[in-house]
Amino acid sequence: MADLTLDEPEPSEATDGVWLTCIECGETFAPFAGIRYTCDDCDGLLEVRYADLPTFEDFEGEENVWRYAAALPVDDGVSLPEGGTPLHEVSRLEDEVASPASGSNTRG
Repeated sequence: MADLTLDEPEPSEATDGVWLTCIECGETFAPFAGIRYTCDDCDGLLEVRYADLPTFEDFEGEENVWRYAAALPVDDGVSLPEGGTPLHEVSRLEDEVASPASGSNTRG
């Protein structure tokens, strides 16, 4: 298995401090050359690596998926109102917990 320490030097395949590394053999690939999930050499899975890891301070801000933008290898993206979903009171939750397989006839 490849050495997966996070202090490896940035390879020549890196783009803007981001690259793909095979978790089996350690081969590196350019991150945006095309869609790939596995290594060309050994068919091992690929992991995204960063030259500069984000810190907890980078994740402060909005309560949605873009809070983690510092860890994503993209500048812009399409967003719907995802993440940070508020909790709502559900009056019939007790019925579902007590008898979840009772069928639709108890739901009115």
